[in-house]
Amino acid sequence: MELVERFSEWFHNFRWTEDTDMLGTSVYVPITAGVVYLALVTEHGILKRIGEKDQEIRSVTFEIVHNLILVLLSLSMFLGALYGAYHRAVVEEEGFLSLVCSHREPEHIWDGPLGAVTYIFYLSKYYEFVDTVVLALRKKTIITLHIFHHCMMPLVCFSWFAGMWLEGSWWCTLVNSLIHTFMYTYYLATSLKIKIPGKKYMTQMQIVQFVTGIIFVFSFLYMKYTGHGCTGSDKPAIFSTVVNVIFLSLFYKFYLDSYKAKKAAKKEAKAQ
Repeated sequence: MELVERFSEWFHNFRWTEDTDMLGTSVYVPITAGVVYLALVTEHGILKRIGEKDQEIRSVTFEIVHNLILVLLSLSMFLGALYGAYHRAVVEEEGFLSLVCSHREPEHIWDGPLGAVTYIFYLSKYYEFVDTVVLALRKKTIITLHIFHHCMMPLVCFSWFAGMWLEGSWWCTLVNSLIHTFMYTYYLATSLKIKIPGKKYMTQMQIVQFVTGIIFVFSFLYMKYTGHGCTGSDKPAIFSTVVNVIFLSLFYKFYLDSYKAKKAAKKEAKAQ
């Protein structure tokens, strides 16, 4: 109970500053993490050698625990983002428009629950590197899209804090956490050998996420450039949008290659 009270106090009184946290102020942290990650997933990296060993029981147990952790974490972050948005708009009486165009001073833009849950989301992107370990243990092919996505997300989240930009970041936290709740629930069911439909919908949801993110960011940029007094920086907004567009194109191509092509092949086979 005391632990819950302490977390609640930290969550509601959260304040992030450049002087208190290296993870959000030193670009070398996400870059170093990305370099180490790439070194591990190369053709001759450690993960490839792990995948060659016969550790089926341990692998399945590890996978189940990992997916369960991310289901609970993702659901918690989704609910936390909802609560944080409500708290800022209603409890702190800043209005829902402040979630698209904040008027706070940059040094206070992360204060409170919405900043806290966004920061937890940023940290979770380092833990999600473990996804690749799971694939290696299952002897699955680690595709370029997977590697690029995991390398870029810590850097994207870092830019939010380094540039003091809350608007699009809390939206990404909300939508991405919701999608990951469903996605890791699906993976958990698969690791437990429970067959549930909907694999292709995971990719569709991710595509929708990128589209909504682009719309949200352009709404922020429009308000900032038309004199609405948005105090958030436009630099991380632009960087996030560029990455978002790349993600959108890669995920859409993956969707076409994985599902549309297979569907066409099945129709052709039936016709014959």
